[in-house]
Amino acid sequence: RRSSDLDMIGIDEIGPMELKARGIRAAILRALASGKPGMFVAHQRLSDPEILPMLRSKGVWFTVTEFNRDTLVDEVYAAALETLQAAAGTRGG
Repeated sequence: RRSSDLDMIGIDEIGPMELKARGIRAAILRALASGKPGMFVAHQRLSDPEILPMLRSKGVWFTVTEFNRDTLVDEVYAAALETLQAAAGTRGG
């Protein structure tokens, strides 16, 4: 979908392998530059010099491990809800 039609953008997962696929890097850059709030999953080995700084500037980071992956769900959900509510507030919704 076009990002202009969305309230929030979600990308799972941004990593070295995904960036090798044709068109994916450009689509990710467009999504990050859109100004829309989002939730993005970055692979621990992501080192792209253009994408990584853009992701780092986007807000809350969660580090998922095998030990916290089951309990992190509520925290991530709360952050997503807060992001959507903030976006709705800025556009009068």
